[in-house]
Amino acid sequence: MVQIQEWTISVFGSDGAPETATRVPFDVHSTLIASGALADPFVGTREFDPATEELAGFKWKAVARFAFVANAAEPELLHVLAFDGLDTVAEVFLNGVSVAKSNNMFVPLRIPVSKEQLKDENVVEVIFESATAVAKALEETHGAGRLWNGDSSRLHLRKTQYHWGWDWGPTFVTCGIWKDVRFESFQARIADLNTIIELNDSLTEATVKVELEVEGIASLFSVPGETSAVIAIENPDGSSLVTESFNQQFSLQENNVILTHKIANPKLWYPVGAGAQPLYKITATLLHTSVPNPLSIESHKFGIRRVKLVETPLPQKSPAGPSQTSFYFEVNDRPVLLGGSNWIPADSFLARVTRDKYERWLRLLIQGNQNTARVWGGGIYEHDAFYELCDELGILVWQDFMFACGSYPSYPEFVQNVDAEARATVKRLRKYASIAIFTGNNEDYQLAESLPELGYQPGNDDEKQWLSSKFPARYIYEKILPKAVSDLWPGTAYKPGSPWSSGGKASGDLNTGDAHQWNVWHGTQERYQDYGKLAGRFVSEFGMEGYPVVETVKAFFEPGTPAAEIHPFSAVVDHHNKADGAARRIGLYMAENLRFGTNLEEFVYASQLIQSEALSAATSYGQWRREWGSDEDRRVGGALVWQLNDCWPVVSWAIVDYFYRPKPAYYSIKRQLAPIVLGISRKVTNKKTGASDAEVWGVNITDDDAIGTIVFESFDYATGHVLVEKEWGPVTIPANSSIELGSVEGLEGKRGVYQIFSVQFKTDGKVVSSASDWPQPLKHLPVSVPTRGVKIEQVSVEANVAVLRVSAARPTKAVWLKFGGIDEADLIVSDNFVDLVPGQVVDVVVKGWRQGITADKIFYNSDFPGIEAEKVWNKTVSTTTSTVFIAGGAVKTTTVKRTVYTVVGE
Repeated sequence: MVQIQEWTISVFGSDGAPETATRVPFDVHSTLIASGALADPFVGTREFDPATEELAGFKWKAVARFAFVANAAEPELLHVLAFDGLDTVAEVFLNGVSVAKSNNMFVPLRIPVSKEQLKDENVVEVIFESATAVAKALEETHGAGRLWNGDSSRLHLRKTQYHWGWDWGPTFVTCGIWKDVRFESFQARIADLNTIIELNDSLTEATVKVELEVEGIASLFSVPGETSAVIAIENPDGSSLVTESFNQQFSLQENNVILTHKIANPKLWYPVGAGAQPLYKITATLLHTSVPNPLSIESHKFGIRRVKLVETPLPQKSPAGPSQTSFYFEVNDRPVLLGGSNWIPADSFLARVTRDKYERWLRLLIQGNQNTARVWGGGIYEHDAFYELCDELGILVWQDFMFACGSYPSYPEFVQNVDAEARATVKRLRKYASIAIFTGNNEDYQLAESLPELGYQPGNDDEKQWLSSKFPARYIYEKILPKAVSDLWPGTAYKPGSPWSSGGKASGDLNTGDAHQWNVWHGTQERYQDYGKLAGRFVSEFGMEGYPVVETVKAFFEPGTPAAEIHPFSAVVDHHNKADGAARRIGLYMAENLRFGTNLEEFVYASQLIQSEALSAATSYGQWRREWGSDEDRRVGGALVWQLNDCWPVVSWAIVDYFYRPKPAYYSIKRQLAPIVLGISRKVTNKKTGASDAEVWGVNITDDDAIGTIVFESFDYATGHVLVEKEWGPVTIPANSSIELGSVEGLEGKRGVYQIFSVQFKTDGKVVSSASDWPQPLKHLPVSVPTRGVKIEQVSVEANVAVLRVSAARPTKAVWLKFGGIDEADLIVSDNFVDLVPGQVVDVVVKGWRQGITADKIFYNSDFPGIEAEKVWNKTVSTTTSTVFIAGGAVKTTTVKRTVYTVVGE
């Protein structure tokens, strides 16, 4: 086998066009950028430079060479030119003769080559048509579909859809060879090694059935007993589990069942946080009596697990309430609360995405306490490295098929192409334990529901009606794709789309299926404080835009841009925000909730605070996880934020920017996805005075009950003095459950006094989890108050790990530690953007610390110096009655001391 890695590219049909050297994988744009022939189109507004835009309209030629030495003494061989991924419309020439065409970047191309077609030195040419031109021509022939994002012609071409631009990404319709290229010579090869795993009901025995698909010279397989296979399975610790040899008659290009082996007490694979991730290894060796060396060897790792999507009726909350159906996952019979992110391609130019980059991204996900990634349908089926890492790290994968936000066609050639794509994809991915579910598309049903003229009829099962409507791709999602999954990976969960509601209900129905909750930001643009009221049974998309860190925003601009031009209202910043109406919507949420400045640093911080608040404790993640419940009543099975990552430097919904720099929301979500989490929210009972009740709940996703004490405190924002203290317990947060832990009622209010609620869950005196609730909107918090007294202390530094202790004398919102002397992407920071109250500290562990690094801080209202804290305060103590409702129905009424402080003389 010869890897064909060295190539040159040039504009096709242009005499004297310069050739640019490159290596597989490559695309036109990144090759020209690396060579210096194209200015970085991520900078400024270069995306729209004519030199950039014209590239998509050209035909391109890629050329490589490989040697072949013919040997008359060698046995008969088969020869194949293999392309694992051509992007996208391409014709392959070998020594000047056309040998194959491709029009689907997701289908590998294997080209048989005869010995007569080969020379001592062989020239391979790939001619890439302009994807934009081909897509337009197909649209002209078959008609235009409706869509959100990009150009409607994209719907006709089986190429990654985000290349046409999205509401977070630029438009670069490039082409190239995005996966390996090989020249293979063989007598026979293992074309597919498949392991089918079944667990018994008690999980004490796994049956592993091994299938081989072989191809080769027919005469090798004509005599029974001459061809054999050796199957070896290794335990996760590397020791041998079984090695067996099989002599049998092989059927070419069909599944041959070779081995059925039972594993007693198998080591089971779980997602991170629910158990370990042991991986077995299987190796298949194909032998023939006439050949001294193996004909072919294939191996891969596999995990033993059973993943089940649980959809059962939920108990009625009230007789008049809607019927609801659960939507959550069990892994090895253990319910798993999913918390994670949507994943988009990690770069606009796929050739730049390496295994190291995948690992960096996925470790960020794991470090953020997340256990799930949804591979979104407008991108790509990711490289094997992505799924291998998910198996190793314990990340469940929700896998869309590659359709997004459009009414796709279903003419016969298109359907046939999609079927080949689906089958190639499922065959490749079925060895990965991390795959939990396939879904047919992203938001295509939502689009169809929004446009009655497309003729989508949810309850109509007539396939002829589907195909005659203007939403014919329903046939693909409900017939072609599920059949590919059931044929090739039986038992794997499949849904026609995401979002999807069963029983002919609209995809936006929150009582069944999964939901994309965009009525904050998009849709009705609800207050983010109301996110908790918008829960579905599983929220597979939700989000809020936020700026990346200041250093990333500065990277939007051309080098040498005057400092005065680098501001949040510039044309460059607007260019680096692709969402329609983004400036208005960010402005709306900021103006409703915050007092903020308009210079770059202040504006960036304010937008990040909005994103963090919307996605964290008292709103989406916190409130939705509150409904995880317990067995028989799991009302929310998980939530996946839109989105983890960016494909270029941009203002978007991502929680980590293109340069791997986490936004504050990353840390806020991390806290909400901790194994044991406390939650608190207030119910205002008197808007004039601010009198309120406080509700406390807990979430425990571990396998052990958590027993401890609840400590509740209310602080005066201005002074930091305690107004109310309350402690109760012991309380139990049952294993793998959420539970209401009590409420404190009758909390008095006073105009002009802003109470900050704080709650801690303590076990043996140690704080396991804490949370706080702040009066809304935050813009009403006074600024003419004593300084906050925020301190950062270095507790220890050892082996490039520093521990910083952060505290405050008075309640302080959203303390953001900013590190100097290093790119923050090179640090692993355990926590950031923390809320502080007096008497509590946060220890922040910083990995990657070295001499010369500095730590500074910014927090909400920190741009106001405040008044001197050393004033004389008058203390008044009064008593009030407070009622605590403990989970389980117990009621306690107690007298609570309330302390009021006023400045003497005022």
